This record gives sequence, structure tokens and C-alpha cells, in this order.
Amino acid sequence: MKRGPSPLFLLLLLFAFAGTAAAASLYVRANGTELKDKASPGGAVLTKLDIGTKVDVVAKEGSWVKVTVKGKTGYIFGQKLSEDKPDKERFGGAVAATASEGDSALALRGLSPTSEKYAERNKIKPSDIAAVKEMEKRKATADEIDRFLREGKLGEYAQ
Repeated sequence: MKRGPSPLFLLLLLFAFAGTAAAASLYVRANGTELKDKASPGGAVLTKLDIGTKVDVVAKEGSWVKVTVKGKTGYIFGQKLSEDKPDKERFGGAVAATASEGDSALALRGLSPTSEKYAERNKIKPSDIAAVKEMEKRKATADEIDRFLREGKLGEYAQ
């Protein structure tokens, strides 16, 4: 009569592999990221998280990720999370947006001297150059960005 593996062997095998299926961890990309009670922009805010906060992934539900953090379980819009821990000093907790590093560097710099010379050579009005420089000074607050996304049905507000 052939017998299967002993219950003790199966129990040891279970304990040996129990730690290998640990939940994935992600990091919060911006200060003020909201942990919500349901996978919806209209969900109640359970807490706000700082940039670099590590969260444990429970499940992915569409564009939302169910996570556990600081003893609470809730949902975060997936684009607000990263596999890599953000550099707080480099990004300072600003709202994260998707762009290449090169694009970001160009945008932060504003009009370069070369761009200004090009504008002058091509007879771009000084008032237009001044208008661009004024726009460069404009900084959007987190509330303004959120309202823009909500009204435009973008990001976590997309249908």
C-alpha cells in the first residue's frame, strides 16, 4: 500500500515557503496623497500620506491599488505610487507627474538664453516673451491641480 507524504512533512514544507509570497511594497510619490476608504475619487479620506511612505499592496483594482499602511487598509490611485522610493530632497514632495527626466529639466529651466535669442531673431514680440516669463513664475497648488483633474475628468477622476 502506497502512502502519500506525511502530515509533518507537509507542515514543514508549508512553513518553509510561507515567507516567499510576501506582499509587494510601493512608495507614495507626493505629499498629501490620500488613502481612501473605497476605490473612487469620492471615497472618504482615511489619512494623508507623505512622499516616500512605504505601503504594502493588498490588491490592484483597475486604476486603484488596495494597500495597508500605518495599520489602515484603503485605496490609493495607482499613478500616485512608485516602485522606487522618491528622493524627498530632489522632489520636495511636489505633486508628481509623469514626464521624462529630460523634459522635466527643460521645463524647470524655462526660457534659455538660446530660446530668447531665437525669439528675437524671429521677431517674436517682447510682450510675448514677457508673457512666457510671467507664466514661468506661476505655481499651481495641490488644490488647483486636484480641481483641474476633477473638472477635466483626468487621472483618478477619469471614467
